[in-house]
This record gives sequence, C-alpha cells and structure tokens, in this order.
Amino acid sequence: IMEVYFAAWQLGWGLPSEAARARPAMSRFLNDPTRRLLAHQLNLKAAFAHADLNQYEQSLTVLKELHADRIKDHVNHWRLLAQAQRKVEAVREAGAFVTPPATPGEALEMASAYSQLGMQEKAVEFLEKNVREYPWTGELWALLADIYISQKRWDDLRTMALNLRAARRDPARCSRGSGDATRRDPPGPGAPGTAIRIQRSST
Repeated sequence: IMEVYFAAWQLGWGLPSEAARARPAMSRFLNDPTRRLLAHQLNLKAAFAHADLNQYEQSLTVLKELHADRIKDHVNHWRLLAQAQRKVEAVREAGAFVTPPATPGEALEMASAYSQLGMQEKAVEFLEKNVREYPWTGELWALLADIYISQKRWDDLRTMALNLRAARRDPARCSRGSGDATRRDPPGPGAPGTAIRIQRSST
C-alpha cells in the first residue's frame, strides 16, 4: 500500500524526474484489482494538483463505477472544467448534481463552487436550505451574507439576521449538525461578512 502512496506523491508533488519514474508504477496500480480503488483515489488528488483534467476524469469515472466517488471529487471536477475554459460544461454538471451534502463541510464545498461558477441563484437557494440544516456552521451564514451583499438584497439580509439570532437563542434547532467535526458557532455580531453587522450598516 505504501508504494501506491509514494507513487502518487511523486506524481503530484515530486520533481519532474520523480514523476516520470512514478508514472509506470502508478499505471500498474491503477489496473491492479487489489490496489485499484486506492490508486484511483490517490491519482485523483495528484491529477487535481497538476490540473490534469484528462487523468482526473479517467479516475473519477472509475470511482463512480465503484460507487466510491465523493462530493468533493465532483466539486473539484467542476473547478477543473472551469480552469480549462469549459465553464459552460462545469455549470451544466454542477446544476445536474443531485447528491445532497452529508456534512457542513460538504455543504460549504458545494456552495462555494456554485458561487465561483457564477451560479448565484443556485448558491443562494442551496445556502438558504443548508443554514437550516447546519445552523452552527458560521461559514455557511457568512457566504450567504456575502452573496446577499453583492446583490444588494438588503431585505433578505435582514431576514437572515433574524434567523441567525433565532438559531443562537434556540440550541435545539442546531441538533442536526452538532456532532459533526466541522461544527462552528454562528458568526457573532463582530465577525466579517455576517448579517448582523451588515444589517446595521445598511439601515
């Protein structure tokens, strides 16, 4: 197993000469039934590090066939498509993606990608739902506030401030996300980008 990790490290972060030596070994691992899953998971990371869309898509296809693909794998695929000047395809793939996030971290990954791709309405709809699912994750509130500010949606910002205050007053509403390792307190009145601060400045 360690040799798979070592080959992937050389491919993604080693010197060009090291990457050249590692490529034949990784090719063997990718086709070895006993190492195939791990090899494609690691090859995905190495390909993303080098923005190698072709290699990334090959491994993502295999992981989907093995039902081992993760939300982050798809989000990074959208980002690589956009970097490769294939933003229309990236937006189409992101818009068609239906797997819901299982953690606040996954929700933040997806929302950030929607916003970066210019899918602001999709991002807002997604965030408005997921701040209710994970009300203790301050980064979700902050990102939603930033989008409202950029679109000058002051009424929505005020409504969000009320919802944020309600979440802080009623811990029972936060029980869904309370066991997740990425839990964060809702942003306080002094935190950058939060609704309470902006509400005061917009009145």
